Amino acid sequence: KRRGGILTGLYRHQTGLGGTTERCSPQSPKVRRAVAKALGSFKEREAYQALVDILRDEPSYYVRGEAALSLGKTRFKEAYDQLLQAVNLPSHADVIASSAVQGLAELRDERCIDLLIEKTSTKYGEMLRRAAAQSLYAYISNDKVRGRLMELLKDSDYGVRISALQAIEKSGDIRFLDAVSGVVESDYDNRVVRTAMEVRRRLTQVQQNQFGELRAKYEQLSEENRRLRSEVEELKARLK
Repeated sequence: KRRGGILTGLYRHQTGLGGTTERCSPQSPKVRRAVAKALGSFKEREAYQALVDILRDEPSYYVRGEAALSLGKTRFKEAYDQLLQAVNLPSHADVIASSAVQGLAELRDERCIDLLIEKTSTKYGEMLRRAAAQSLYAYISNDKVRGRLMELLKDSDYGVRISALQAIEKSGDIRFLDAVSGVVESDYDNRVVRTAMEVRRRLTQVQQNQFGELRAKYEQLSEENRRLRSEVEELKARLK
């Protein structure tokens, strides 16, 4: 908790919010961005409120974007409303909105699902669409999310297709293995194909690991079954 307070104080000093009139150095936005990122590690009210203040008052788009992402990491339920507003904030290359959808992924709140899917629509800019597509990994257990990712694998924007592949890779969901293999065989963009090949390799490894774990459990249960049967036979012999 003390570290969270120190970070908040550092941010306020850098921006002059702590009563200082000292001019910030040219690198101060980088410092404030680092502080905003670090505050996301603290699951306490003071850190959450500091991030809300940064998102509202910070002059730098990039620092505000970092604050939006960190808000999601705090996992405070109230962060949902803050991020809901942030996804509609205008900024260069949708920096704030893109970070906000990543924050919605970190939040792990099912209320975010429909919004994330909606932000992958072609009516939004490519950077926001890509960020939203990649953020869908956090809700991969949802049928609508899996269906939307399948659609995005055929999107007209190569970056969105790559983002969908990255979401699948991050989820480790082997149900997408055939679909990813299809991308390897059919996509016309080498960047997408290379990404798909890597994702297929990793999903195959996940599948092999899962098979190995199941086999180990089966062997363990078989051994336990043999032991129990042996004990039953011994007990029967004693009762004769």
